Formats: sequence, structure tokens, C-alpha cells
Amino acid sequence: MSAPGGTPSKAGLATAVALTAQLALLRVTLDADEERAYFLGHAIGVGCAFRARTGLPCPMCGVTRGVALTLHGELARAVHLYPAAPAVCAGVVALSAALVAAFVFARRGASAPLPVNFERRVRQASVVYAALCAALWLTDYASRIGTLLWRG
Repeated sequence: MSAPGGTPSKAGLATAVALTAQLALLRVTLDADEERAYFLGHAIGVGCAFRARTGLPCPMCGVTRGVALTLHGELARAVHLYPAAPAVCAGVVALSAALVAAFVFARRGASAPLPVNFERRVRQASVVYAALCAALWLTDYASRIGTLLWRG
């Protein structure tokens, strides 16, 4: 967030802009339904090698469709396909906002100093966020596998 010596980091601002631009680009180019993801209106024809070999869903099955549905505001459908998708998108937006805030506060200098320990708090929040997303992802995957094994 800040370069050595406490000066504002343009890399943090560039990262925030790049992350936001990627979400915007995905929103425009990616769409999905329960069965497929579509890039510029054309179905993405890549199959899952793990599912083809084992008959089980892979740990990432549904992430592309879930993110696409989240970016189109269809949160219930996104959660059904991949529960962590809305959390992932929200985390990217929150990180971008934190990076922009750090840059703006640092540019204002002493008149509006960066809150004490801001960078440390953002790092800690990022670790907690990642742990929560991982727990959500693992719980969902274990549930899907357990349901398939219980039925079969």
C-alpha cells in the first residue's frame, strides 16, 4: 500500500484499477446459466477432466458460472452453483476500495493522515476473508461429495 519511507504506492492504486477493470470486463463478456458459462454469447466448451475421470464434481465446479451470475446480480443462483462466488466478488471490491483509500489518505498527507495501523488491519482482514472463503468452499465441496456418496 505504501512504498518504503511512507510514500503512497502507485502500485496499490494500479492494482485496484486493474481488479475493478477485470470485474467490469467479466461483467460485460461473461454470462452463465446452471449448465454452462458463455463468453461473448458463445458457450465455453471446456469440460472438467476430474469429473470425466471420476464422475465426481471437482472442487472448483461452478466457480466460473457462480462468478458470472454474481456479476449479473443473480446471487441466489450464484450461491446455488458455488456458494463462495459472491464472497469472492465482494472481497475483490473491498480490497480495491481499501487500496484506493490508502492511496487517497497517503496523498493528503498530514492534513488527513492514514488511520493508525490501516495497512496491518487490511492485511489481517484479508487473511480472515481468505480463511472464511476457504471454509465456505471446503464445506460446500464436502457437502456435495457427501450427498453424492450418500445417494450412491
